[in-house]
Amino acid sequence: MQLAAHEALPVPEMTKIIDNYTQSNTNAKSITPRTDVQYLDDREIATAYLLTLKRAGREYAWAAMEASNPEIRTFLEDAFKMSSHHAYDVWQWMVTKGYYPLEPAPAETLGTIASIYKAIPESNATIQ
Repeated sequence: MQLAAHEALPVPEMTKIIDNYTQSNTNAKSITPRTDVQYLDDREIATAYLLTLKRAGREYAWAAMEASNPEIRTFLEDAFKMSSHHAYDVWQWMVTKGYYPLEPAPAETLGTIASIYKAIPESNATIQ
């Protein structure tokens, strides 16, 4: 399928695979980093792929900010969203395999972060 510059890319919706974003249903699998790699296992392939999607997404976003042609800018924004959504799918797959552990931040850490940022009053004229 070939698209003209003015046609929108078919950006898929984000797919929700996992239900909990602070706890994994599987135990994280420990590994020893390998220095002499003759082949890549699923975890290494997924990690490399996720890092590639993140980098591509960052580059699409950067390029979109620089594009003056609105059709090219829209294309790059759509390409960013495609990379972002696919990276999310890969990340969730990694979580389900135990390759990417999830755990909640400690309550003390949440409290510390929450105390740093004060709420902006709704009556503040600068945000109106």
